[in-house]
Amino acid sequence: MSRASVSTALHTTSLLTLSSICALKPTTSPGPQQRFDGLDSANKRNIPSYNIK
Repeated sequence: MSRASVSTALHTTSLLTLSSICALKPTTSPGPQQRFDGLDSANKRNIPSYNIK
C-alpha cells in the first residue's frame, strides 16, 4: 500500500518536474523554443484530444 502510493507520488512529481522544465527551458534558449513549437503543433495535428483550449 505505502509502496504504491510512494511510487505514484514520485511519478507525479517527475511529471510535474518534466513539464516545468519544458515550460522554463524555451524561455531561456530561443533555439529549442522553435523545436518545441514544432513538436507541439505536430501533436495537436496528430492527437485531436491534445488541444484542450
